[in-house]
Amino acid sequence: MDEKTALSRADTLCFFNGDELATDVFLKKYALTNPDGVIEEYLPSQMWARLAKAAASIEEDKDKWEKSFYNVLDGWRAIPQGSVLFALGNSYQKSSFSNCFVIPIQDDSLESIFECAKEMSKTYAYRGGVGIDISVLRPAGAKVTNAARTSTGAWSFMDFYSYVTRLIGQHGRRGALMITMSDTHPDLLNFITAKTDKTKITGANISVKLSDAFMDAVINEKDWTLSFTTKHETFTRTMPATIIWDLIVETATNTAEPGILFWDTILRESPADCYADEGFQTMCCNPCAEIPLAFYDACTLLAMNLTKYTRNDFQKDASFDFDAFDKDVKVAVRFMDNVKEMDLKLMPLKQQRQIAAKGRRIGMGTTGLGDTLANLGIKYDSDKAIEFVDQLFQFYAKSVYKSSVALGKEKGVFPIFNADKEKDNPFLKRIGFAGVPRRNIACLTCAPTGSISCLCQTSSGVEPVFRNFYTRRRKITHNESVNVPKNKLSTDKLGDLWQEYDVAHHNVQRYLKIKNIDLNSTSANEIALPKFFVESNNIDWKNRVKIQSTMQKWIDHSISSTCNVPSGTSKEVVKSIYMEAYKQGNKGFTVYVDGCRD
Repeated sequence: MDEKTALSRADTLCFFNGDELATDVFLKKYALTNPDGVIEEYLPSQMWARLAKAAASIEEDKDKWEKSFYNVLDGWRAIPQGSVLFALGNSYQKSSFSNCFVIPIQDDSLESIFECAKEMSKTYAYRGGVGIDISVLRPAGAKVTNAARTSTGAWSFMDFYSYVTRLIGQHGRRGALMITMSDTHPDLLNFITAKTDKTKITGANISVKLSDAFMDAVINEKDWTLSFTTKHETFTRTMPATIIWDLIVETATNTAEPGILFWDTILRESPADCYADEGFQTMCCNPCAEIPLAFYDACTLLAMNLTKYTRNDFQKDASFDFDAFDKDVKVAVRFMDNVKEMDLKLMPLKQQRQIAAKGRRIGMGTTGLGDTLANLGIKYDSDKAIEFVDQLFQFYAKSVYKSSVALGKEKGVFPIFNADKEKDNPFLKRIGFAGVPRRNIACLTCAPTGSISCLCQTSSGVEPVFRNFYTRRRKITHNESVNVPKNKLSTDKLGDLWQEYDVAHHNVQRYLKIKNIDLNSTSANEIALPKFFVESNNIDWKNRVKIQSTMQKWIDHSISSTCNVPSGTSKEVVKSIYMEAYKQGNKGFTVYVDGCRD
């Protein structure tokens, strides 16, 4: 490590108050770095200035909006997600600002299988994550006209696409992939169990698209038919729907996958699907499942840091400043719309640029909900929390859409807007914006915000705090490992390297400082925290589901969130969680039983 780099890291470490993890995430993933590997941004304030200047470059009054954008970025109030932090204003890198894309397998042929891999690779090279649906491919045993005679099945290509994803490197991370399959595909059972061998398909998440008809068959114990037709034959297999459901639950309990997508709920609530005949039929979702997308569509993401709007934290008169929040949301929506405009020239594929221009989709999310509730003295899984979440996310949805409407009046609506097409959409009717002209076809989401929550030192996304005291691991490349102390370096079964960090959650540290408790001289086991400092696997799962379904009412896309439950949780409980998630109107759900995977 040369002197200049050492000094820059020391400055960054000081900014983050000695937080090694936040320092490494910033410098290795997002700080501007020239082609010689020399870091040119030592502090987040330098990054915020870069972002603000670039986003304001397409405004008529550049100085005004540069200041406004900087002010909303300053102090991590509004945090664009990774691709924007890395690429916006970065003259050294050719990269899209979009975080996630969906790529089609156009038809059931080898040519389409490999064309999809080619388009995935191009997208990864521009730093995008990818979702693909393999339901179009014929099942195992189906006739083919080549030397193989029969197909190895749609599910057999999962490892191939996973390998492509792991192969294509990206600055500070690898590519990310979601693979989905419909609930009527004959390979469904193989798909569900494909990741029980934890050395397989390591470069992808997988989710099953479950229809209302399938869920009805499960609830009423009906038979379910798996079917696929080729030009040669029709494959049909009928079995009790509960067999498939039980296999999903068992596999999810043991491996945390597959995730579940309640597909009809996704389609029914989606404003973009009002324009399905214009190319916006939702076909898959991004790698973390917070953005269901049409083929070639993409989303740029930003999270509002909710903790920046709490007042008198941990006191009886603690409150949330809705007025300040609303003002910042308005600026952040404009920022993201500008980013979308600039990205229309940068997306790697022509089809991606075309559909992005038609819809101008953005993804306004949040981070720090768990800490925000603690700041207000509210226990995450309490009735009071559900009441506050309902108020907050309804306010947020209307604030974002109000901002998009204002932008539409100033700069023009998304090109295919048609009031008649969307007048009956249940989500738009719920928030009072059905048929109202606006700038963006869809606007809201809740992404995981893993890395950016490290930067702003909050709980991630809409999750409760995972642990108040814990060891965190960050995947690193082999060339990074030379600078990591050996006792903080580990290797998993796949040979991937991880750097370990001992962590006390920042909000807990802040509380202890206020209470004059010295963490360095006191064992974590001896510290009695108030009840509102909950941990994820100690939360009442029924209210955990209710929290997510309450948010989902006010989000047009979806929510990436994991329901963590203690080690030893039974399959019956996991089954109840999934069923309750469906009945309460969630668009997707994932359960993680503690210890079921690394």
